[in-house]
Amino acid sequence: MTTQPHPAWTPPADLVEASVLRDYQAWLVARGLRPAGAETEPYADLHRWSVERPEEFWGSLVDYFDVPLERPPGAPVLGSRAMPGAQWFPGSTLNYADVVLRHRGDGVAVVLVVEDGTRAELTWEDLRGQVGAVA
Repeated sequence: MTTQPHPAWTPPADLVEASVLRDYQAWLVARGLRPAGAETEPYADLHRWSVERPEEFWGSLVDYFDVPLERPPGAPVLGSRAMPGAQWFPGSTLNYADVVLRHRGDGVAVVLVVEDGTRAELTWEDLRGQVGAVA
């Protein structure tokens, strides 16, 4: 006889409802990508969908999170399903600096701690300025 393990922690309902997972699920339903009611068990539904239809799942994540992929017109999300060796977003490019620098925070972006304990910090504003100077 097997028993299901009990979770170590269950988030309160208000935290669940305010989560990115719930927002993503509602976004999918609003666009007709998932059936209404699928959000009642978002993790199980999304896991099943990601396994059964990975092209739709990963394509939707790119759209939801507004990932700035440069994709050739009509390029598939998944060029080959072979494992190992699957080809995701073939022909697409992504500028990592553009993605990282989309963050508009005012706080610390990078912390450097040297072996001797010396510490240095770089703010998001400084980081954007230094990257812009290099560009």
